[in-house]
Amino acid sequence: MTKPILAAAMIAAALITAACSRGEDRSSENSVAPAPAVDCRPLTEPDLGRAADIMHAEGLDVSQGTSTDGAGYLVWTLDGSEGFISVGRAGTHLNVAFNAGESAGENVVNTWNDDMEFSRTYLDHGGSAVLEMDLDYEGGICEDNVRAFFRKGAASHALWKRTVVGQ
Repeated sequence: MTKPILAAAMIAAALITAACSRGEDRSSENSVAPAPAVDCRPLTEPDLGRAADIMHAEGLDVSQGTSTDGAGYLVWTLDGSEGFISVGRAGTHLNVAFNAGESAGENVVNTWNDDMEFSRTYLDHGGSAVLEMDLDYEGGICEDNVRAFFRKGAASHALWKRTVVGQ
């Protein structure tokens, strides 16, 4: 009894293979249009100069600077605030940090961290609220991901100023 079932399965597999190998174009029958091709030359490590170019192309206010130890950074001016962008310690991500220069309550900080993804806020040693966001390059990302990160960052910053800082 097992041999007839095995034979039927083999015949079915052969018929399916033959039908697929004929290359019949059935793309117009019940199909979804293919997604447009994305030109992505993966960026595998953070590059502040390239990030600045992308931000400028998006119309964002950014300038470059160098710290006393020779490390580069970017200053992102957004809605009257300055955020600092640097390459993270491991060298695999960009770190963006905005310091409000004003205090915020612990409850509102905790609520932000409970409710939000892709960013975090905390109180620094002086009690000032800080918003941080990271963009991970590990494994490679497309420039569109970088653009989306900065657009999302701008939106998060505006919401953070209203809800955490109270401005």
